[in-house]
Amino acid sequence: MEIFYQTIYIFLLAAILAFIEIQIEGPHGWVANLPVWRPKPGSKIERLQNFLKIKKPLTGYHLGLLFFLLVLVHLPFIFGSAWSWPAEFKMLAFYAFWLFIEDFLWFILNPHFGLKKFKSEHIWWHDKWLIGAPADYYTALIVSFLLYLPVKPIISASIFEWLKVLITFIVLTVLISLVVETTKLVKSKSR
Repeated sequence: MEIFYQTIYIFLLAAILAFIEIQIEGPHGWVANLPVWRPKPGSKIERLQNFLKIKKPLTGYHLGLLFFLLVLVHLPFIFGSAWSWPAEFKMLAFYAFWLFIEDFLWFILNPHFGLKKFKSEHIWWHDKWLIGAPADYYTALIVSFLLYLPVKPIISASIFEWLKVLITFIVLTVLISLVVETTKLVKSKSR
């Protein structure tokens, strides 16, 4: 039951962060219209991104947020949870889950996007898509799965627990999607 509550907690944090980011960015994803740090054209950072084939523009906002979230998922260790390699892998697996769940919730909760505009032609910062979703989401899932394997002494137990986390995230995402889309439908009919 503990894993269920942990998953709900991470989902709740992702939803809150998505809401905050929507308030900051509005209809302009990837802080397109905000005065944030970006690498100078031709800089070492930009050349490294080009070498690694990273198309998403690096911003100080996203760099800071990634590190903040990475530190945040380790908070249980600061407040008394025992650190171990399996616990570390579990935290990192949840971090990978968090990144793509929060990103997807940004689209679901954003009144300028929603499920109808969750398509590559509306989302320039996700340049590679696979089976209706950004390729980054699949990468995050694979990384999360691989990180979760050493969490339990028996690999099959790790796989089973990871699947419970994935299914819980899917159910929560479907529920929030239904609530948001139903609310939009009710609002449009009442006008």
